[in-house]
Amino acid sequence: MRLKFLALSLTFGIISLGIVTFVFAVEAPPAPVCGNGVTEAGEECDDGNHTLTDLCDTFAEAPKSNGECTLTFCGDGAVQSPNGSGVNPNEKCDDQNEETALCTSECGQKMMGWAWSSTFGWLSLNDDNCLIKYLNPDLQTENPDICRTQTIDYYVQITANNEVVGYAWSDNIGWFCFGSRCTGNPLPGVSPNTSLIIDPQAPESPQVKGWAKAEGFGDNGWFSLNCENDSSCGNVEYQTLLIKSDFDGTCSKTASDYCVSNSDCPAGEECFREQRFTLSGWAWNDNIGAPGLGWLQFNPVSEISPWLQTEYGDIYALRGITGGQAPGYNATYRILANDTIVNFSSARGTDSWWVDREFGPLNFPMPQTRYSNALGQLDVNGLICDFTSGGNTCVNKYGKTVVDLKQQPLASQQLLGGKIYYHEGDLTISSPVEFLNGSGFDDGSGTIIIKGNLVINSDITYDDSDDLTRFRNLASVAWIVLGDLKISPNVPATTGGKLAGNFIVIGAGENSCSPDPDVEVAGCGQIYSCGSLSECNKRLTVSGLMMARKFFLKRTFTEKEETPIQGSEIIIYDGRLLANTPPGLGDFAKALPIWRSGTFSR
Repeated sequence: MRLKFLALSLTFGIISLGIVTFVFAVEAPPAPVCGNGVTEAGEECDDGNHTLTDLCDTFAEAPKSNGECTLTFCGDGAVQSPNGSGVNPNEKCDDQNEETALCTSECGQKMMGWAWSSTFGWLSLNDDNCLIKYLNPDLQTENPDICRTQTIDYYVQITANNEVVGYAWSDNIGWFCFGSRCTGNPLPGVSPNTSLIIDPQAPESPQVKGWAKAEGFGDNGWFSLNCENDSSCGNVEYQTLLIKSDFDGTCSKTASDYCVSNSDCPAGEECFREQRFTLSGWAWNDNIGAPGLGWLQFNPVSEISPWLQTEYGDIYALRGITGGQAPGYNATYRILANDTIVNFSSARGTDSWWVDREFGPLNFPMPQTRYSNALGQLDVNGLICDFTSGGNTCVNKYGKTVVDLKQQPLASQQLLGGKIYYHEGDLTISSPVEFLNGSGFDDGSGTIIIKGNLVINSDITYDDSDDLTRFRNLASVAWIVLGDLKISPNVPATTGGKLAGNFIVIGAGENSCSPDPDVEVAGCGQIYSCGSLSECNKRLTVSGLMMARKFFLKRTFTEKEETPIQGSEIIIYDGRLLANTPPGLGDFAKALPIWRSGTFSR
């Protein structure tokens, strides 16, 4: 018998038949080929393509024990969404399970960016927001106070399970939690957890559904991130979106150079920008039975329109009022008009008490009505007297001393002394004036009446000393202008300076102001915040109040990096008019907002 042996591999077998033993080769299965599109023995998958961003790793480059095709997973160093393992499947970044400035160890990405609220200012989504590389160099220096607190690291992230979770920080009201990091229930039986609503038509910017919370406000601090949270979409449409945006920008060779485009880099270099997840859109807080925190805008636009702001006071319009969209509130309390109100908001909310479009007509003080209206009587004629008898003073019918400003001009440091000051004709103030507080029984109040136009070309300020023993010592001035008020575009001359006084611009009484907002009528009782210019780029802050028949507010100053953002024209009602009422304004002051301790402005 002849036996033929054929060696097929290096694997051997032994078969015993009786006393004869045969040794022969047995064919082994072929080794798996990773990338041939066939899932073979030892392989977890094989889709045949050469990419690391899908379910299967055909490159066999990720850390593994056998070098064969495996399912992709969180920690393999490449981003897959979804990955093949099903654990933390929708990866947003992957630094091989390392916690880095960009990634969490579970393949979530730490967001960058900001949100803005008109009631409490900026909200930072990441404590790295204020690192120099993420800030425009125009900011000059880092401002860690608005990003960090007690060196605690914080961030809001989008997880590999498509949830928005984490913590944000407001320098004004403290911590915000997002999603499952929050405790409690925003509505009975409703979880605060977040999820994504992905629109097939716009998968790159899914909606975020769920809740965030201003923790310091307890159950009153819940912010809805989507109108679908409480089925309110039929009444008001708002959503928070997850988007990608450019943040860090550095030049290719000179990494310390901040850039937005290639033109910002030296010749031959490119600008590389880092794309990060952030939030865009709106969230809403509304306390039942009490004013809420209102709107929270994520990723607010960088351009801010000029806007009017009053602090501790109201805004009233004889007719309607219209303005540019303000990034903050216009009035601390009420906004009243006898027609439409467009783009004006109150810090106290939007209901009819705080923003009233049907407030009855409040007639302006006029000579025909003896300068009286619902606010009370302002007896201008009775406040002045005749200087023809000689001297620079006279006594009016109320027994008050009246000073002739043509003969005795205001000093650079003026104690008003409870007197009335009168100027016949136009008055121009070209040198700085400081109104001093009194001492002992000195009266720091005074009323200045100008029968003509008032032109302010220099700073007018209040004494900032605190050595007061009586309310009557407090400097307090009222300006009654029987013409127009024109404020130079160079006022204030010093950064942070304020224009002192309560300005009541009545007009000459000869001409009525035009109802057309763009038409000027000389002497009718108008306030110009930029003098004769059509616009000017400097903030104007007034310590007091402003009342006129017509306003031409043309300041264009904005500062988007400040916290909170403030108006281009700010009128701070500081309570001096009530604390130490200037002579002749006692009846008028009765209708003004109540004075509250601590609201004096200097």
